[in-house]
Amino acid sequence: MASLSEGKKARQEAMAIELKFHQEKLKQLAIDGGRVLNVEKNEAPRDIEVTLIFGYASVIWKPGFPYVKKWWGCIEGYSRRFWQGSPDHRGTPRYPGRVATLLKDTVVAELEDGQNSSGKVNPSVTSKTWGVVFQIESNEAKNILSQLDHREKAGFARLFLPVVCEDGKIRKALVYAATRHNESFLGPSHMSSMAWHIYNSKGPSGPNKEYLYNLYESLIVEKKQKDSHIEKLYKICQSFDGLEPCTKVADFEQNQDFCARFYVFGRAIKVLNVDWPNVFYQYDDDDCDTDCSTLHANALFHIRQNTNAFMFEKLDGDETDGSSNPNDEIDDDNKSSSSSSSSSNEGD
Repeated sequence: MASLSEGKKARQEAMAIELKFHQEKLKQLAIDGGRVLNVEKNEAPRDIEVTLIFGYASVIWKPGFPYVKKWWGCIEGYSRRFWQGSPDHRGTPRYPGRVATLLKDTVVAELEDGQNSSGKVNPSVTSKTWGVVFQIESNEAKNILSQLDHREKAGFARLFLPVVCEDGKIRKALVYAATRHNESFLGPSHMSSMAWHIYNSKGPSGPNKEYLYNLYESLIVEKKQKDSHIEKLYKICQSFDGLEPCTKVADFEQNQDFCARFYVFGRAIKVLNVDWPNVFYQYDDDDCDTDCSTLHANALFHIRQNTNAFMFEKLDGDETDGSSNPNDEIDDDNKSSSSSSSSSNEGD
């Protein structure tokens, strides 16, 4: 079977995504007297008083601004996804990390179409994204919003959305969300690839996985809320702790003294052949039946660049299929339905 290099496949996918991006963007824009106007609904005007702010990611556990009161609540019809690139907090411009954004269920369903991953939006069920509404003093709003605008500068826009709070009241709050039409938007990928991306990224605000782990702790552990997207990413990231990076050609050569399961960019693979520095492989995970192309990549390049692209899990004895696999799916089809004021430049 002919081999398709990882780089060529990535370029083809990137071109297809870019074409779709521009086609969809034209649908979202209106031409008025030679000016291009964004017609995104619910975009918040800049000249109205804001005293309520909804946080659904890092703002939950690290708001970074003083507040008077807070309420847990949820926004209906929107889903939280780790699809936004972070070139300034949990990554760099060259190697952006992945952070959460808030997108309409209809947009998520469209972008996830064809993606083989757990936690997909169920069109028959309205999603609920849980977070925290913070009430701020009106005389401090201008300075706080200026700080948040800077904190969320990499692709996030202001929206006003109703939040159903635990006390039964509906509060319309300011939300920072990144739509798919911003230059830092990464979009969906295989869950294991996204987890690998998060696990290996870091930026001025710290490791990318710390952002995910803190969100998991605040939302899933402490608040007992369900969010299968976050739970899946967390589970896979945790499993990477048991893997070792491939650092030499001998790491790919299995024999009676060395048996291993291999991973590339987070996904389990079956190594077919090693023609150093090229490694030929096929995916060997939950989606291998639909993604069975023979690929190859220059392992030496990734070793020299310290990308951790190729990793392995050493198996004991005859163990080949019984050990834990980071790509195993979790059985959860349900969607996600401290007065800290420490300074922070972390983005939501």
